[in-house]
Amino acid sequence: MTIYAIYTRTAKGTVQRDHFMFEWNGPLGPYVHEGPLKGWPESKVFWIYEKGHSIGLAPICASPSDSPELGDTTFAQ
Repeated sequence: MTIYAIYTRTAKGTVQRDHFMFEWNGPLGPYVHEGPLKGWPESKVFWIYEKGHSIGLAPICASPSDSPELGDTTFAQ
């Protein structure tokens, strides 16, 4: 299972990280727009909307090399 942090992006592009995290093992559904995160603990986030206000999910371990138990994690797009 992958642990995700929740992010919010405002219409002006300001990004905030929620303190809530959860485990999920499956497709990310509408979270298909991958984007980089700079200055945050996670390195990437999957947004519902490519631009503007959106909610995003960021894997706590962004790559299999970060955490061997993740294996080959593939995200639905």
